[in-house]
Amino acid sequence: MNNKNLEQLLDINKLLSTTPPPNIHSVRAYVLNINISDIFSITFDTPYETLPTLTKIDNTSEKILHLQYSHLTSAVIFSNGDCLLNSISLIFNANQTLALQFRLAMIVELIKFSDFYLSQKIFKEDYYFSDAALNSVKNSDMPITYNKEREYIGKIAYMSKPHRFCLIIGLYDLASDKKLRNHPKVGKIITRNEVQCKCKKIIKLHHAYNPKNLEKYNQTSNCLLTKGIRSLTSYFTNFTKSKQFSCIGLRDKEHLKYLQRIGGIIYYGGAPCIEVLAKELFPKKFDKDFNWKRLTNNEKNKLENELTARAKWRNDFNSNCI
Repeated sequence: MNNKNLEQLLDINKLLSTTPPPNIHSVRAYVLNINISDIFSITFDTPYETLPTLTKIDNTSEKILHLQYSHLTSAVIFSNGDCLLNSISLIFNANQTLALQFRLAMIVELIKFSDFYLSQKIFKEDYYFSDAALNSVKNSDMPITYNKEREYIGKIAYMSKPHRFCLIIGLYDLASDKKLRNHPKVGKIITRNEVQCKCKKIIKLHHAYNPKNLEKYNQTSNCLLTKGIRSLTSYFTNFTKSKQFSCIGLRDKEHLKYLQRIGGIIYYGGAPCIEVLAKELFPKKFDKDFNWKRLTNNEKNKLENELTARAKWRNDFNSNCI
């Protein structure tokens, strides 16, 4: 646990819990100098795609996991009030030690950009934040800017204590920021509503962190990334044109019968068994049974490429030929 982060979190909670409670402007000014990127000592470029070594599989959750997510594995998470944050920590750090940092980052995010969050549907449709509920309790001690400002600050005060339930909306926007940073055409994020394209043009976004306007701009001739850029080979003329014929494959009755018997399972004929190849390429992972789930995307590609390289023929089930 990071003592500095814990101290920052408790100081924010102390401010939010004062009587009368502060208004949104003073709270925002208080966290202005806290940089979210400074809270973490890790990067978020490569989340873990396989189950960390010391993490156990949640067998109960596996049984009720929707078929849509059958390719995923459920992990056992500490049920100490930080379940959601422990899960995020496990994905990016292979352990559950960063829950406190994620809580602090989420609280700072919700406070810094309160204008954006107070305009979300949850604060318009949920009864707790509805006008009917708010009008039932009168409190004139606190000068407010937004109709639902009191309740918003109250919720954040509750979440700013360790091991308290937290709204997923704060983490959602943190993730949106990371997603926009990784956009192939984004050169720099100026604000949540404005970015600089890699062609140096400033683009105003459709919504916060929504790249729709940027992608529209990238498709126009105004974007230097698409205007006037030609590949090097386009400056050369190819004078030799030869006729090319595609191989139609083996498709006699015997061949079709063979394809029917293997039933769309074996794509690479004459290659070693996939279990044998997997144990050969990744001996530390498969000392016993083979399982696709234990491979990362890069390892799956490597195994597929090795199958292709060692195959003597390929079974094309779409074209019914070998």
